[in-house]
Amino acid sequence: MAGTSNGIIPTEDKTNFDSNALNATDIVESEKSRKVSLEKQFVERIAQINSPIDLEYNKYVKKHILQLLKNPKSIQRSIEKSKEFFPIFDRIFDTYNIPSEINCLAIVESKLNPKATSYVGAKGVWQFMPKTARGLGMQVNSTIDERIDIYTSTEKAGEYLSYLHQKYDDWLLALAAYNCGFGNVNKALKKTDGKTFWDIKKYLPKETQEYIPKFIATVYLLNYHQEHGIKVENKETQQLSYNYDLSIEKSSDFWNWVNKNNLDIAEIKKINPAIKDWAFKNLKNKLTIRIPNFNENISMLKTQDLINNNIEFEEVAMCVEFDALYSYS
Repeated sequence: MAGTSNGIIPTEDKTNFDSNALNATDIVESEKSRKVSLEKQFVERIAQINSPIDLEYNKYVKKHILQLLKNPKSIQRSIEKSKEFFPIFDRIFDTYNIPSEINCLAIVESKLNPKATSYVGAKGVWQFMPKTARGLGMQVNSTIDERIDIYTSTEKAGEYLSYLHQKYDDWLLALAAYNCGFGNVNKALKKTDGKTFWDIKKYLPKETQEYIPKFIATVYLLNYHQEHGIKVENKETQQLSYNYDLSIEKSSDFWNWVNKNNLDIAEIKKINPAIKDWAFKNLKNKLTIRIPNFNENISMLKTQDLINNNIEFEEVAMCVEFDALYSYS
């Protein structure tokens, strides 16, 4: 039993007791002060992000910032991958006047993993469902799945996001519709007089209720990761250039041309990750295939030779970091 038999704490012990109690109070007050200071930083930093998107800070966004900060390595990997992906997104999204912050949606969707597949069948960096992808003009079949192709899927994501923004004139509502479908967003808007995501939040699916705060939290950490001690390495990537897009209608045309020119099929496959069946058994539409720059072999790409093999071609002269983009871990 603590204390003395008469229940009186000795003077010396009482001094220690008071001192310990005081230290505990100081710790509690210090922690409260730290949390207030951190929250103030969140508010001020998000306000400093110059964006056409209404990046509101609230308790829901705070929750996701703190959750994401529990796994700094995941944030680090996503930011390192963003250095490869975001320049591609920017080039495409600029044509649709889409804000650069929307790039962060791909981190929320897939952590920038082109091979990501959800349990319901969504696939790729932008996590398109098969029906949505086909509706946007992507090929999804046993021969090719263009959801995996970063360029094609990003182009279609740009089209779709631009359409949703025109529909709602509000980026957060557009993103909510991207996640749960505009039918759900329309229903939620009809249930309330509100006009913003936060007004209709409780009427949306639970996943979407978390989706927007997580997006804002991701934008925050992409801008302020260093302030939270998250360091990002600048890794060099091997670039693989390609000079031609070939459009073919049947496999024999393509393989006759490849074999005749003795081209490296392994390199061709590397920069065409969306193609699943190189026999093209069920090819219904024309198929576009990227052809790498094989240095001295590039001179073999003669116009007449391609025409003789019924192959349409377009010179594109692009440099793409395919190794970096598709070697996700």
